[in-house]
Amino acid sequence: MHLVLQLSPHGSLANLLHGSKSKLNWDVRYKVALGTAKGLEYLHEKCPRRIIHRDIKAANILLTEEFEPQISDFGLAKWLPDKLTHHTVSSFEGTFGYLAPEYCTHGIVDEKTDVYSYGVLLLELITGRKALDTSKKSLVMWVKPFLENNQWITELLDLHFAILTTRSKTYSEELHDAEEYNATSLGGQDLSRALQSMNKEDLCYVHRCNPSMMRTR
Repeated sequence: MHLVLQLSPHGSLANLLHGSKSKLNWDVRYKVALGTAKGLEYLHEKCPRRIIHRDIKAANILLTEEFEPQISDFGLAKWLPDKLTHHTVSSFEGTFGYLAPEYCTHGIVDEKTDVYSYGVLLLELITGRKALDTSKKSLVMWVKPFLENNQWITELLDLHFAILTTRSKTYSEELHDAEEYNATSLGGQDLSRALQSMNKEDLCYVHRCNPSMMRTR
């Protein structure tokens, strides 16, 4: 596999999101979320052979001059032939904090492996927190009580832009869509986890299964 990427003068999303001087506004964060989802749609559905990346994370999202995201580092990627619904692996590779429960527990690799990691990435964009903090506490575990109790997304917002939530209806709706995505994609050990859009007109994935199967509590 050969990758051809545009010049990425802004470096990785991780550097911008978690750097000491970084203050990404919501427009940029939403653009990154949208573009990354479109990239995953291509890998999973439009590529001649399905590709499971297996290491979707902020450090592997490179940003062009216009802040268009580019998925990089395919060192762990696997082809998934059409006749197979998933791979089963015996050795676990990837980045802690982004690994889907069914992958860690059963070694199952399919599109949902990347969808879960994307959900964690989305949480990073919303909260400004790392997937694992300095004490190795999981961002997912920190956020889950908020999602399960249906608390409004502003409880989770990165303080750099939380003050803006009341200024734009569209802005608030996008944040609410992001919250709904995470309540679904991070729900638990569920192979029927939905490939769901944050914004039905823009994002690439739509519901593919019974919504009642999407969340495990």
